[in-house]
Amino acid sequence: MQPLNELHSRRLFFRRLFDTEDSCPEQFREISKDMLRKCKGVPLAITSIASLLANTQSMHIEIWVKIHNSLGSMLDTNPTLEWMRHVLSLSYNDLSYELKTCLLYLGMYPEDYEIPKEGLVRKWIAEGFVTEKCGVDLEEAAENCFNELINRSMIQPCFNEHGFGEVWACQVHDLMLDLIILKCEEENFITIIDRKYPMNGASQVRRISHQFNNRDMALTVESMRASQVRSYISFPAVDCMPPLSKFELLRVLDIKPRTPMTSMCLDLSAINHLFLLKYVRVSGFRLKLPKKFDKLKHLMTLDMLKPWLEASSCEQLTDFNSLSSLRHLKLQGPVVFINGLSKLCNLLYLSGFEIGINSIECIRDLGELTNLRNLQVMYNYDSSADGVENNPETILAASLNKLGNSNLRTLDFLVHFSPWPPVSTILE
Repeated sequence: MQPLNELHSRRLFFRRLFDTEDSCPEQFREISKDMLRKCKGVPLAITSIASLLANTQSMHIEIWVKIHNSLGSMLDTNPTLEWMRHVLSLSYNDLSYELKTCLLYLGMYPEDYEIPKEGLVRKWIAEGFVTEKCGVDLEEAAENCFNELINRSMIQPCFNEHGFGEVWACQVHDLMLDLIILKCEEENFITIIDRKYPMNGASQVRRISHQFNNRDMALTVESMRASQVRSYISFPAVDCMPPLSKFELLRVLDIKPRTPMTSMCLDLSAINHLFLLKYVRVSGFRLKLPKKFDKLKHLMTLDMLKPWLEASSCEQLTDFNSLSSLRHLKLQGPVVFINGLSKLCNLLYLSGFEIGINSIECIRDLGELTNLRNLQVMYNYDSSADGVENNPETILAASLNKLGNSNLRTLDFLVHFSPWPPVSTILE
C-alpha cells in the first residue's frame, strides 16, 4: 500500500488531537509538521504519535518537544519494522503499570484473533491486574482499562453490528502484537506454544498460550514445569494438554477448540483441587466436572458453553451453592440447582437459568440475588397451567419484581410455549 499523502496525513493527525487542523494552536504547528515528516505517511505511526500526544497530562510545548526529540533520527533513516517498533514503544512506555500489564496479556491470543471484551476483562480481574477504586468496582475498573487502550490506539475495537454499535471485542495490530510478544519474552510474561515462536525454555513458566498441536509440542508441554502457571489458554491443543494437577497456582483456565468437538469428553474433574482458580471457561466439548465445587472458594467466573453435557448426566453438576465468590455464571445445560442459589450473593451475571426444571425454592432464591445486573431466563411456558400460588411463573414474577427494584440492568427471556397460545395472550 502507498503511504498517505501530506494532506491526508495532516487530517489524520489533527483530527485525533484537535478535531480539525484549523483548531491547532499556533505554537504546535511547526513541530507538528516536523513530526508528520518523520512519520512518512504511515497511518499507524501517525495515529500512535497523535494518541500519545492526546494523552499527555497537559498541552505544553515542552512535552511535545520531548516526544519529538525521542523520535530521534531513526525515523529519518530507517523506514523499517525497527522504526515502527520504536514509535510504538513510545506509546507503550507512556502507559501506567496497570495498563502495561493488561496490554501484555493480549499476547496470549493468536494473530488477527477477535478477543471478546467480556472474557478479557474478567481474566484481567482474575489475574489481579486491576483493583477497585473509589466508587468503581472491579468490572468497571477493568472496562475502563479496556476503553483507555482503545482511546490510545493500542488496540482496535470490533463493533457488534446488531448491538447498536457496541464494542464487543478488540483486535491487536500485527506490529503491535510483535512489540507485545517481544516485551513478554523480555519479562518472561507468557510462553507461546506455536510453530512461529521458539520455546524460551524458561524454568518458571507463568502463563501458557497453547496455539498449536503436534506430537513434538505435546512432549514439550508435558516436560514443562507448570507449578507456577497462573493462566492456561488453549485453542486447538486439548489432546496434549498437561494434567491439571500440574497447575497448582492456576487462576485462569480457558479451553476453546477451533471447531466444536462434540464427540470428545474432556475430564475436568480435577479442577476442584485448584483452590486459587478464579476464571474457568470451556466451550465445544462434552465435559466431566466434579460433583461439587466446594474447594473453589475464590472462583469468580464459571462459563460453560455447550455442547458440554448430555441431559442424562446433568444432575452431577448442580451444587454451585458453595461458590460464594462467584460473580459470573454462564451455563447451558440443562442445569438443576439442587441446593438453590441462596449463597451466591455476589453474583452479577447469570445466564442459562431454566425455570421448568428448577424447584420453586430455587426460583424464589433468584429474587434474593440483589446484586444481579444481567439475567437470562429460559423456560417452557405451559399456557394451560393454573395460576395457583406456587405456579413457577407467579414465583418468577415476584422474584423479578425484587430484582427490578435492585441492580438489574438487563433481562433476557428465551421462552418456548407449550401448547402455543393465541397471539393475543403473548402480547398481553
